[in-house]
Amino acid sequence: MIKRVFLGGGSLLPEAAARRLAEYAAASTPPSLADTLVMLPGRRAVRIVSDKLAAMTGALLAPEMTTPGGFIRRGTPDHAVPKPIEELTAWQRTAENADPKDFPHLFPVGYERGDQAVTLRIARELAALQRELLSGGLSIADAARRGAFPARGGELIRLEERCDKLLSGFGLCSVAELEKKLISDAAPFADIARIVVIAIPDLPLPARRRLEFLAQSREVEIWIASAEGDAMKFDDFGSPKPEYWESQPLDFGEFDHRVFLVNSPDEGARLAAALASRTGAFAPDECAIVAADTGWLPSIAREFGRI
Repeated sequence: MIKRVFLGGGSLLPEAAARRLAEYAAASTPPSLADTLVMLPGRRAVRIVSDKLAAMTGALLAPEMTTPGGFIRRGTPDHAVPKPIEELTAWQRTAENADPKDFPHLFPVGYERGDQAVTLRIARELAALQRELLSGGLSIADAARRGAFPARGGELIRLEERCDKLLSGFGLCSVAELEKKLISDAAPFADIARIVVIAIPDLPLPARRRLEFLAQSREVEIWIASAEGDAMKFDDFGSPKPEYWESQPLDFGEFDHRVFLVNSPDEGARLAAALASRTGAFAPDECAIVAADTGWLPSIAREFGRI
């Protein structure tokens, strides 16, 4: 059975999550969460909640923590997972074998088929994109179908399918194959009695399917960073229900002081750093920086490194 738990909105999410985990631990003697698997949005969230929990509980048999991508791929045989160099090689061969006429939005103008300098650059970009998406349990195709790449989506889907097929020929598992094999595999969770999913508003479909399967034999809780009174606004996995939110107007209040137009990532990063530190100091545990485009990350890291 999948149970929703509402954490409320009165305190910072990491502290609220760590406090509730500590309460669960205190219910056993000695205090322990050794049979609990906690899923958080990313590696930084894992680190923050782990630190908060340790500060609250001291010596504790801590829970195992993971991300959606790690959860989906739990139990994958090591020999079936391509190494980074194997991934890069597969992408480059896929790019070399692709006719640029079939992929006009992926290859640069003037590209001559077989130019290894160009195909290596494309391979590095696609491999990096795939790794980043996989950390959230998504394939390139998943992101494209959600509208992440309006102009290039169809081409990216076809190219990823070719790369997966090439990997399969070498006995390595593609993302699609891993999902099919692992969704109904409970063996990797034999020592887990409870799974807690914390504040993941867009849980990938493979993770949902695996949770549904595992919920037949263990506790699964979805922790939502909202009040109990907002229950009708979220589905069983904590995702906002579009039919509700689409009918709700967004009130930014003081629009001119909350929404800013910038001309470049560098300008946006400078503005974000200035706003985040306008009180004279930057509190990383109280401020989240969200970038819709990974191309902004170097600028953001550079500007926040100066604070």
